[in-house]
Amino acid sequence: MLKGLPHPFEEKRAFSEELDSKPVRDILGSFFYQELHPLNVDDQAAIRSALADPRTFLPGPVTMKLCGGFHADFAVEFQHDGEVGAALICFGCSEIKTLFQRDRWHHNLRPQALFVLKLVLRQASGDFPV
Repeated sequence: MLKGLPHPFEEKRAFSEELDSKPVRDILGSFFYQELHPLNVDDQAAIRSALADPRTFLPGPVTMKLCGGFHADFAVEFQHDGEVGAALICFGCSEIKTLFQRDRWHHNLRPQALFVLKLVLRQASGDFPV
């Protein structure tokens, strides 16, 4: 798991300072701190269950939301059949972007899946408020 930098519009100053002073990674145009946060077995299972369930993904996004646009709070890297992929999750607009084998998807998240992902990722990263 990777933690996203502060929001580039809502927290412009903090975003700029972090981008200039910390090692970061760019995944699909979203910036993350380079430090990996390994997930325990239970957290991996909860995330895998949410992301493997087709009911997690709703059509969309159709229009720009009033939240300021997609900003990935977290990225989860995963492997499947020897290939590495990533899921970028935005809690503000309840969206997910995924990249796997050069395919990209962008969907809205079902509220139940968003709750599970928030709970697991925030607790695993030390950001406790859900």
